[in-house]
Amino acid sequence: MSLDDPASLGPLNDFVEGFIASESRAVNLFQVQRDPSPLVQAYCAALHMFAETGDAPAHALPFLQRAQAAAGRGTVREQRFIAAVAAWVGGDVPRAIALHEEQAREFPRDLVSLKLAHYHLFNRGDSPGMLRIGLLALAAAGDVPYLHGMLAFAWEQCHFPEQAEASARHAMRLRHKEPWAHHALAHVMLTQGRLAEGHAFLQEVSPTGRA
Repeated sequence: MSLDDPASLGPLNDFVEGFIASESRAVNLFQVQRDPSPLVQAYCAALHMFAETGDAPAHALPFLQRAQAAAGRGTVREQRFIAAVAAWVGGDVPRAIALHEEQAREFPRDLVSLKLAHYHLFNRGDSPGMLRIGLLALAAAGDVPYLHGMLAFAWEQCHFPEQAEASARHAMRLRHKEPWAHHALAHVMLTQGRLAEGHAFLQEVSPTGRA
């Protein structure tokens, strides 16, 4: 990463890990929002866009502009992520998705980019796209529980419940506290009519949300 201030690494990691793990610590990034580092600014822009309000692009734009101004001293991975956020802020979601797919092919362990692709693809109702882009990262990031949670949800959305359950349970073996895997498995149990089992499962994993 291209960081002007090494002290930004902790909050930046909180964003990365918090975003892919569905944890509120993602917003800790705002503690270092004055750091002009390109990735810090791009991630701050994305955080504003997650508000999903009409004025979100206006709030994101100053951060995006600072990210773009600093992009020349960033890495190729950072530059592509900035371009994807710029497309999102500008309303060109298909271009954002295309850039995230490029990122998944070239930097498959950039799971922030992958998770953001899933966000866009889900909102567009493109479940096969979610599965396709997730599988691109599997060989390089198969050790990361959050990827298996993303794949579990993609399999479930594509109506492959057995594959979804297998991915969710693998994610949970790697890290029991993996809420996206919990979410996907709950979908599977509901769809298959396993209501008592699903209720017991959600009770069992509920304390992990407070851990």
